[in-house]
Amino acid sequence: MKKTMTLLGLVLFSSTVFTSAPVFARDSLHVVCAGYLNMNMKQINSDNYGISIILDEFRSGADSRAEMLSSVFAGKLYQGINANSNWGDKQDITITAKDDAKKIFFKGQYQVVFINSMLQLKLDGQINLEADGSLGEVISTNLKCVDISN
Repeated sequence: MKKTMTLLGLVLFSSTVFTSAPVFARDSLHVVCAGYLNMNMKQINSDNYGISIILDEFRSGADSRAEMLSSVFAGKLYQGINANSNWGDKQDITITAKDDAKKIFFKGQYQVVFINSMLQLKLDGQINLEADGSLGEVISTNLKCVDISN
């Protein structure tokens, strides 16, 4: 799975580098973040679940910004949106099924951070790995991100 995620990152990066048009003013950010859940484990290993989240940051009115976290898990689209005026601060979020807000995928905090010059998405909270909407596993992890903005 690690090789697959690395390959996906390379494909996304390559397609961004070779097909991007020149941008004079960026008004949004789109990143794909992937890695493994810690789920109270001391080490990340191949038995641990993989996760990917797309972070879209964009203008949400004249003077405000919004951040949307999206993921597909067990065939369902989950999304959460948050108004954010301070980029990089810890933010509370609940990511729910697009077709049923009662089905929660993740509830907790996220933060966009730079670690060793690499953009990462830090998640702390509870996640539902059963696709039934009930929260269970406590997680604390950093997902490595690839910028796919044009």
